[in-house]
Amino acid sequence: MGKIKRFLPFLLAVQLVFSLTACQTSENSYYEKSFFAMNTYMILRVDGESAEAQIAAAEEKIRAIETDLEVRVFTPTGLLSQLNAAEGEAVTVSDEIIALLQTALTANVETDGAFDITLYPLSELWDFSGEGHIPTAEELAETLKRTGCENVVIDAAAKTVRLENGAQIDLCALAKGYTADVITSDLKADGVKSALLNVGGNIVAIGKRDNGEAWRVGVADPKNTSAVVGILSVADQSVVTSA
Repeated sequence: MGKIKRFLPFLLAVQLVFSLTACQTSENSYYEKSFFAMNTYMILRVDGESAEAQIAAAEEKIRAIETDLEVRVFTPTGLLSQLNAAEGEAVTVSDEIIALLQTALTANVETDGAFDITLYPLSELWDFSGEGHIPTAEELAETLKRTGCENVVIDAAAKTVRLENGAQIDLCALAKGYTADVITSDLKADGVKSALLNVGGNIVAIGKRDNGEAWRVGVADPKNTSAVVGILSVADQSVVTSA
């Protein structure tokens, strides 16, 4: 029940975002599908005769990325899970994973360490996805020894990654944005000219609506998710909020 309560504000926000455009698209060729992936809800709306097949392909891609990037209980055999369990041994990964890790390491440098994908051991210590645990100072000090992006060793030529000093990583801060970029690129390559994608709060507007107007995206009021704090008119743009 706890998970459902946590998702309710997001679900209301999603309904609100899409309700702002639903009245404009009830009699056209848009196809829409919602599903649960990456521990959140996603809604894809695509225009065109091939929309149903294109959304099916996008969902398949999303689930493949989820399998690779998930490090918690859902897909423990994913590439990142294998890397976290490798105890310092090199693990062969895809070019996409290497590119994503390099992006994360660059962000770590640019934020003076504030963005750190190696904090996974700390989130596990606090047990954020479970019952919760308040660690002692000793536990925190010991766990912090396993963090730090200098422990992520990438060999791009060999397509391998090693995690040193007991480090483990979590890419959840990048996963949905990366996924949104991938499926947007795929849909555009397949000829999609008009679509609205909600990838767990990462909203992507491809082109404009079929009537030539910009998409209208509502930003939910965090204190009252039945209301909005503003409406954005967007075309070929992304709108992302953080909870």
